Amino acid sequence: MTTKSLEHETKIVWEIDPAEVEYVREHWFQTGTRTRPIPMQRDDYTRCGYAVLEDDAPKAHPPHVFNRRGFYLKDSDRHLSDEVDVFQYQSPAEGVDPLTVRPGQRGEKTSRTDDDRENAPPKDALEATNIVLNLDGNDPVPESDREHEIPFVTTHDERLDAYDRFNDQMKPALLVRQIRLRTWSFIEIQMPFGESSVSEGDNLRLTDGAIEEANRVIDSYEDKFRDSNRASIGAPCVSKSDYTTLPDMRPKAAMDLASELYPIVMDDSNLEFHKENL
Repeated sequence: MTTKSLEHETKIVWEIDPAEVEYVREHWFQTGTRTRPIPMQRDDYTRCGYAVLEDDAPKAHPPHVFNRRGFYLKDSDRHLSDEVDVFQYQSPAEGVDPLTVRPGQRGEKTSRTDDDRENAPPKDALEATNIVLNLDGNDPVPESDREHEIPFVTTHDERLDAYDRFNDQMKPALLVRQIRLRTWSFIEIQMPFGESSVSEGDNLRLTDGAIEEANRVIDSYEDKFRDSNRASIGAPCVSKSDYTTLPDMRPKAAMDLASELYPIVMDDSNLEFHKENL
């Protein structure tokens, strides 16, 4: 990454709040445009930001594309994973503090990249006029556009609150969860627990017919699922159990599928009691 390669940058666009992460990976990408968001090369890359070039910025020779900086995180980075080893307290070689990134200026390592927050640079470093925050890129869909109110949660506390609300009504919990900063989401279905109207120890389950109906709907979204190695993800189906998690999907697709599953899961006639977990 040379000074000449950086001289045509006019703006840095962030799609996450750079004050919330200690480092991002800075990389050089070849793109077909000067300004549009840079496509990531792999599914386990989460784009965090990108450089925008001047209108008359020349193409590279060869292969007649534009060289632009992109900033991303991997699923294994400490901001996205609960099981981090190597980068828990240090940053990768290409890791830079996003608060130091400016157009035409390479990012730098600081005390933040080594998780030393007491000596971190001030957050008002974001006030430069050529630094743009665009944090709405992953909004799944306005709630007003959906027939059913389905929680879209991004934190552990939001998830627990949603479970409590459903459980207070003795209804199955159906929600879409997105881990902070990731662009992938997944659907969770949790059967209610606690005392039932039948007898102590009974557990609500979906009926066999409801499971078959739900899985037919899920099958129609098969091309929307991301191939994932996350251990908690099983086959893309609903089974006769207390808890079901479906594979990763883009937020809008996950909300669309959840909306189609909602009337099946919430129909009282599709629920039955069992004495023990199956």
